[in-house]
Amino acid sequence: MVHLTQLYVKMYTQLERGMMAVVKATAARKELFKLIRKALRTHQPVHIQHREGQVVLLAEEEYEGLLETLELLSIPGFRESLAEAEADIAAGRTSSIDAVFGGGAD
Repeated sequence: MVHLTQLYVKMYTQLERGMMAVVKATAARKELFKLIRKALRTHQPVHIQHREGQVVLLAEEEYEGLLETLELLSIPGFRESLAEAEADIAAGRTSSIDAVFGGGAD
């Protein structure tokens, strides 16, 4: 799972560097299927500019990941718990799956 802040930083950096696809709405209409394939294959969002504002074309998998990340980050204490778990892993304080869930499958 990608942290929401990491995704935002990645998207913002790509947009600033001109790496993210930014397409005018008229061109997007003509190239819609190509843009859909690009979003699906590269997992990169496509910004579409319209005179009324901008929209983002995003692969469903990326969209679902964003929703999941938002949901998890909305749980009180989740960030702290995640930071603690990452610190435990970095320090080598881990347990095997067998130790956690019991050994052997039936």
